[in-house]
Amino acid sequence: MLEAYRFHWASSFDGELDVKVTRSPEGCTVEIDRWFADPYDPVRQLGHVEWARLEAAMALARFWSPRAPQKLMGFDGATWLIEGWKADRHHTIDLWSPSDPLIRSVGRTFADLAGFPELALY
Repeated sequence: MLEAYRFHWASSFDGELDVKVTRSPEGCTVEIDRWFADPYDPVRQLGHVEWARLEAAMALARFWSPRAPQKLMGFDGATWLIEGWKADRHHTIDLWSPSDPLIRSVGRTFADLAGFPELALY
């Protein structure tokens, strides 16, 4: 594995989505786990354009940059966990229903790559 990213979305009412995207010398794959969903393909290959879309979203959101921890929680909303592994680096962002449009764009990109473009992320 050269690089990998994971998005875990756990909502109060609409189930959970877990998406892991991996880039290796053999290519790029996406692994999906979705609770409370119709049947779907749990593993598929990604093309270079799809990988580039994810990289662009992560770069715009400055994923690898340090950020202050968020202490917000609630009963109505969703937990967003975004993780990345690259070489010897690991970084995690853990948020409650983020309002930052760049972070929301990262979540939307993961949901789209997983085949759930209709999923309303909150």
